[in-house]
Amino acid sequence: MIKNGTVDPDVDDDKYMKDLNGTPSKCSIKRNANYNPQQHPKYLLSKNQDNFQVIFSMLWANSPELCESVWALIAKLPKNQSVIESLKTLKFIKDVEKSSAAAGGTRDEAAISAAWSSMLDPQAIFKLLYCL
Repeated sequence: MIKNGTVDPDVDDDKYMKDLNGTPSKCSIKRNANYNPQQHPKYLLSKNQDNFQVIFSMLWANSPELCESVWALIAKLPKNQSVIESLKTLKFIKDVEKSSAAAGGTRDEAAISAAWSSMLDPQAIFKLLYCL
């Protein structure tokens, strides 16, 4: 335990840990030379879009306890790169504009509004919070 939390090799810690008596003692933590952070379960869950969508779908449950636990899990995961890239590049808007241009060149405001709503849906408060 470090700072009352489990040891995470991806976090730069201050090297203090509790001994069996509960008093702080200094120690050193060496990283496993074969450790690959990209194979850590938290990265695998965040990177796989299907897994990420399943986790997010659990936030629609009618159980506040479940939603709280799922939100705590999402907060501990690395940010989903697909969501970040989509927001950075506004790919969801560009795709709608490309399809509008191919269909006749007029800007389809309804489709653009729907694309924004799918990404920043005010009805899906947790997804909106995550994206913001």
